[in-house]
Amino acid sequence: MKSIVRSVVPILMMSALMLAPIAAHAFQYGGNDVIVEYTTGVGANEALCVVDFGSNSYAFGYKWDGAAYGYDMIQAIADGGALDIIVQFYGTPYVDGISYGTDSRSGYDGGENWWHYWTNDTGGAWVSPDYGAGDRLLANGSIDGWGYGFATAPNVPTVP
Repeated sequence: MKSIVRSVVPILMMSALMLAPIAAHAFQYGGNDVIVEYTTGVGANEALCVVDFGSNSYAFGYKWDGAAYGYDMIQAIADGGALDIIVQFYGTPYVDGISYGTDSRSGYDGGENWWHYWTNDTGGAWVSPDYGAGDRLLANGSIDGWGYGFATAPNVPTVP
């Protein structure tokens, strides 16, 4: 019996090591680790997409090679998991609705009640660009943000 236990234990230990998750790149914002819901895509470049519903904010990772745009990122995140988007096309894609879990906002409801698009390539100040996600070329380390109902930069969910 001891010989069976001795031969099975190393196999189980090796199996556990092989199945252990490989550490992914931890996104940082303001010196804190970002809470990432999930990451989609494959490649050497990484970017972050933040979706702020006002009451809750979520971050998603995106990996790619070659050229990719902000719209490519949010579409890949929607295709790769539980985030859903509604897109209208007016010559370029326009994100009109986003849902995740129990949070959902769509359409224009007057005032600031629409999806505002933000970019951040420096880790510092957010910019509300004069172009949309379909025209925004991503760079390694980019952060794109979406906020509904307010004209200020999205809240990035971080570990306190």
